[in-house]
Amino acid sequence: MKVYESKCWKCKKTFPNTDKYFTGYWGFGMCRPCWKIELREKRKQNRIDAPKFRKKTKVCYGCKKNKRNTVVNFGVNNSFRDGLNEICKKCRVISDKKRNKLKSIVRAEHIGKAKLCKNCKKMKTISYENFYKRSSYSDGFDPFCKVCRLERMRVHRIVRKIMVKQEFCSLCKKVKPLDLANIDGQYSENIETWWWLCSECHHNFDYDKSLL
Repeated sequence: MKVYESKCWKCKKTFPNTDKYFTGYWGFGMCRPCWKIELREKRKQNRIDAPKFRKKTKVCYGCKKNKRNTVVNFGVNNSFRDGLNEICKKCRVISDKKRNKLKSIVRAEHIGKAKLCKNCKKMKTISYENFYKRSSYSDGFDPFCKVCRLERMRVHRIVRKIMVKQEFCSLCKKVKPLDLANIDGQYSENIETWWWLCSECHHNFDYDKSLL
């Protein structure tokens, strides 16, 4: 199947026109790294402008009740102009319980099936003994088996103790809180295959290894 390429209108870089590099949200036409930056800036501006748009009362999207528009009734969410969530805290608790119950049902449906570990490339039976829970994936389980995940965590701890932490990001050269990132994906104890990145560059590098 032929994959077409598209140019991000913000950074002017060309990427394959797939869900991995482009998003279908309001940032359509921007690559995901640029969309993340734009979203972060939008939320930062919303946090500043929130008091201007915050009304005295607000109708909850869930229970349809008119409530005082304060942090007592609504959770903080800088994606909205008034800085507060659309649904009240009580409705949010109910919806979270329903979502967690649905996730547990989906997870139970996949138990007993075979799954390929992304690291060791071995087919293993999906179970709580072989895989950790990870709700962000469709089957509810981590893409790495427990053996590979624990090995990665062990190497990560060793390298963190050996490597001297620098003050600036290795890519953008800005002074920010830094994460320890692996370059080649092999997770060896060789410190030459590791570097310090800010969370933004770390996320962008995982999507696009050509930044190296």
